[in-house]
Amino acid sequence: MGSPLLVLGLAVVLLACGVPATALAAADDAPADSADAKRSCAAHFVQAQKLKNESRLREARDHALDCAGRDCPTKVAEIAEKCAKLLQEINAELPSVVITVRDETGNDIPGVRVTVDGVAAPTGRPIDLDPGKHTVRVEHEGSRPMERVLEAVPGEQRRKVSFETRSSSITPASPPPSHDGETAPPAEPRSVATQDAADGGGQRVVAYVLGAAGLVGLGIGTGFLVDHFSKNSEIDDVCQDDRVKCVNDQTTRQAQDIERSAERSGNVAIGSFVAGGAALVAGIVLYATAPSARQDSVAAGFAVVGSPNGVLLKTRW
Repeated sequence: MGSPLLVLGLAVVLLACGVPATALAAADDAPADSADAKRSCAAHFVQAQKLKNESRLREARDHALDCAGRDCPTKVAEIAEKCAKLLQEINAELPSVVITVRDETGNDIPGVRVTVDGVAAPTGRPIDLDPGKHTVRVEHEGSRPMERVLEAVPGEQRRKVSFETRSSSITPASPPPSHDGETAPPAEPRSVATQDAADGGGQRVVAYVLGAAGLVGLGIGTGFLVDHFSKNSEIDDVCQDDRVKCVNDQTTRQAQDIERSAERSGNVAIGSFVAGGAALVAGIVLYATAPSARQDSVAAGFAVVGSPNGVLLKTRW
């Protein structure tokens, strides 16, 4: 920088003019500060790129801001330009949601606590999220807490996530729309009878009735079959050795009456066996094919209603 005497003389002159000593030291260290700033800006840029590739967009945005909007533009212009471009890409991809909690008349609910992944979140304004699954939980005094898992998609911003309170419960009101833009059709709450029919209860009742009728038919058939064999034995006792001659002989009226009665009993037995067996088989088939009772049958008081931004799930008790 020059001879020591020259430096000393220059320092005395500057101090006499009111220039602080710290300014002199800063001027001497300026090249070192510039090099440190360049390394810092480059490190923020590299880290922002890495986090962006890992879908950690919120952290990536912070690093991009460090190298695009602070000291870098004045000290390391070429890196700052790259950071500014990267920041634009991150902001375009960063998903966000807007959570609202209202009562059934459409008014906002005061005193509601909303969390996203366990972290307190505001209502009514955008909340930035990293891409992936997130859990939204709504709590309100006197109401049942509700949770909903949503999928944050890159580029999907200001997505509406609505909750509605009704009869001391908070119900999620806006699942994501399908990819083709359609929402689920409305479904009104079902009565107990309708729910039982949907769960196969009515089909099981019919199966029980048919099964019971089949067993009764088989029992009747068995009774008439026993009567048929009994009357055949009675004919043998009346006719002794020659049954065919005895029955065909018009003079043996008793044997003929018994034979006709035995034949009727046999026909009734056959008919009862056929009808009872068919009813029993039909009952078994109906029972085996009846739908199982679903665990969500207790949710018969919920209604799903389509909305432009998703699906509204309402509660009715």
